[in-house]
Amino acid sequence: MCGKRVVQILEEDFIKALVQGYEIDEDEAKQFLEELIRDGEIKRLPDGKTLEFNDHGCDGCKCNHGDDDDGCGGCGGC
Repeated sequence: MCGKRVVQILEEDFIKALVQGYEIDEDEAKQFLEELIRDGEIKRLPDGKTLEFNDHGCDGCKCNHGDDDDGCGGCGGC
């Protein structure tokens, strides 16, 4: 029950989320973001302030007894 969806977020909001979520400073967050962009994990859109990436998050997995075909990690994967 995992879904893949394209997410767009303002770069400044993404950096704020990195700072809060990883408890790092803004410079480290910007460096991490640039690495994600360089690695192709995240794309900066032509407007220069919006990011786009694929969200592979789980949205209500059901136990599938260890079968990881849906990317959820089996039982307890979400």
